[in-house]
Amino acid sequence: MKILIADDEKLARFSLKSMLEEIRIPAAAIHLACDGEEMVELARRINPDIAFVDIKMPKLSGLEGILRARDLSPQTRWVILTGYSSFEYAKQALELGAAEYLLKPVRPQELSQTIARIMQEVRRDYLRLNEEFERRLGALFDQTLALNQERMEFISASRFLAALILFDSPIAPKLLLEYQLRFCHRLREKMEEVVGRTARIALCTLPDGVLALIGAWLRGEGEGEAREAIRSLFRKAAGPGEVCITFLCGEESSTFTALREQLRSLSEWAPLRAVLGIGGKLALEQLRQGQKREELVRLGRILVGLAEACREGRCLDFLQRGEELEGALLEARFCAEDWEVKNLLLFLKASLGFAPAAATDNRGWLGELKDRGRRQLAAAPGGGPGALVGQVAAYIDRNYMHDIGIARIACHLGITPNYLSALFHRKKGTTFLKYLTRVRLSRARELLLDPGRQVGQVAGQVGYSSARHFSRLFKLRFGCTPAQFQRSSVENSP
Repeated sequence: MKILIADDEKLARFSLKSMLEEIRIPAAAIHLACDGEEMVELARRINPDIAFVDIKMPKLSGLEGILRARDLSPQTRWVILTGYSSFEYAKQALELGAAEYLLKPVRPQELSQTIARIMQEVRRDYLRLNEEFERRLGALFDQTLALNQERMEFISASRFLAALILFDSPIAPKLLLEYQLRFCHRLREKMEEVVGRTARIALCTLPDGVLALIGAWLRGEGEGEAREAIRSLFRKAAGPGEVCITFLCGEESSTFTALREQLRSLSEWAPLRAVLGIGGKLALEQLRQGQKREELVRLGRILVGLAEACREGRCLDFLQRGEELEGALLEARFCAEDWEVKNLLLFLKASLGFAPAAATDNRGWLGELKDRGRRQLAAAPGGGPGALVGQVAAYIDRNYMHDIGIARIACHLGITPNYLSALFHRKKGTTFLKYLTRVRLSRARELLLDPGRQVGQVAGQVGYSSARHFSRLFKLRFGCTPAQFQRSSVENSP
């Protein structure tokens, strides 16, 4: 907070300054002017939150000074000081937008009450401006607003500091959402302490669904103070709880465009937390270095995919990720004592509630992990063979574009391919291969509606390496070749 005292009487200036210091206003925040012209210049330079202005001053009266200075410092609250209880003075002061009208000599209690009342109004205004900042920032991320539109001055003139907030927990989605809402409520209470004339703070959900905490401050005077307040909030925001929270912290960005690009990188590198460490803060540089190691990138993506499959009840995908995890660890030659493995086990505990009986050997805990997936599949709603076939069908619907076969799926499930083939046929009324082919060709027909796609390109996108084989299957299914279907759809399009 900055306060300006403008009075031509030295005793009055220092008496008011002394009273302000007694109510714990820092001396460095109080600025003095001895006439109207000096008041206008100081108001222009420091943009005070509150200005106490004597009406009778040389060179420029208090009322004339306010008239000039209010456009230079539009957010200042003006308080008139005078020894005359004139109605005309009070009327002019109110017309100029004065917040208060105090008679000299000012009493300490009256001054304290005035300061408290005005600062409450100032705080409400700052919070309102911060809400507007948050809405506009969210609209920029959603691309419903552009930077060149009106009322973007603060965003265009600011520097930024941002962090992604990631939650890892095995609790049910509804309970996790409730926890996140409580967390955001607590965080917003702390955010209000940071908001000021030159600082804003926003909690935004990015288009990919990730929560971002974004601080902004204006360049120039007070920049260091605002930047440190935002950094302090980032330090306070983390803490232990029933859900593991990880902050991916960016670096200072000089423009909104740079901020958006940095957040995109943080989001892309977010899976690395599974091997670099969760439950604290990961700096952009740590993630950047981790991204250079292909084995860490691969492990991170597998682990996050494993957690998502478990959370969404996709047991077959869970088992496949388990196989991929085993292969990635073997290829990277990581043993159970390596820090990467210790970190990923902490991630599995936080995200799945998985704590192996013994983690001295990778093979042992990986076996426990896969056994858990098989038990979950057997215990799926509906249970029994029907649930298993439903999982296989859903797996095909999601992975038709890859090289998948019944033997590999049966291996994941710990059953024989013959048993799975017979079970699938009995429950679905068609063979595994025919079901897979039907899914692939249905998707291919959708893709061919785009006249810019070539037949060979579409074949690859739905899982066929041979365009000729794809064309033959397509004709058997739909009675025309892919090229004929595409020409026909173009000719019949409106």
